[in-house]
Amino acid sequence: MKQHLRLRGELCSFHNHFKNIRTKALKLSALSFPLLKRFTYNVQLKRRPYTSYLIPAATAAMILFCVCLAHARQQDAYRITGTVVSAATGVALSTDSIIPLKIGDTIPEALWNLPLQIVNHPEGKDTITLNDYRDRKLIIIDFWASYCHPCIRSIDKFDTIRRKYTSEQLMLLPVQVYDLKEKALPFIKKHGWQLPSIVGDTIMNKKYFRRYITGFGLVWIANGRLLAVPDLRKVNESHVERAIKRKRLDNINRKEQPIDNP
Repeated sequence: MKQHLRLRGELCSFHNHFKNIRTKALKLSALSFPLLKRFTYNVQLKRRPYTSYLIPAATAAMILFCVCLAHARQQDAYRITGTVVSAATGVALSTDSIIPLKIGDTIPEALWNLPLQIVNHPEGKDTITLNDYRDRKLIIIDFWASYCHPCIRSIDKFDTIRRKYTSEQLMLLPVQVYDLKEKALPFIKKHGWQLPSIVGDTIMNKKYFRRYITGFGLVWIANGRLLAVPDLRKVNESHVERAIKRKRLDNINRKEQPIDNP
């Protein structure tokens, strides 16, 4: 089942990248239309046979489209080649250098300042960072997809708990993974969630938390550290209360997974 979800997620990710590249290439190549129109007008003035211009015009259009496609691929290189840009420094960082976190580790500044695309934000923002919620007593990250029923139940469960605390105490942050970004907002509206959701994440799920997360699950951050990666079946409101009050949490975490390249 896990392998199936991973494969589905990779296919969705590849599909998104292909659509982005194709869309950008077509937008850029559209700039060639005025040039071709002007070229056709000049041909008409000179009254030469169209066939004498057909091969050069087609060749020029093909070259222009290839240049536009290469430019679009270069703009998508951050996601395709595994490179992200720090919001704090603007410096490109390779994801190959990311060391997966262990429970108790300090959250690195690169993760705090990682740009994250978001939908349904109350202020209309389309990008945030975890640093925006750094002062919260507890941050709960909940990875989900529209076809993952346990994920939906988890968000419903913790959204109910969230309403009992102030925004300074608890931040619930759903993160859509292994799914099409376009599905997120309609799904959120349909279910009546009053929550923003990160979309298109491939860094937190697959890099920073991959010692414990193998698809979907919970991540708790408190006091600047990775507090817990709980098993959903083992946690309830009392554990949230203890986490907010900085009390010890026992026997709630998922088992650490072996990783080939830490």
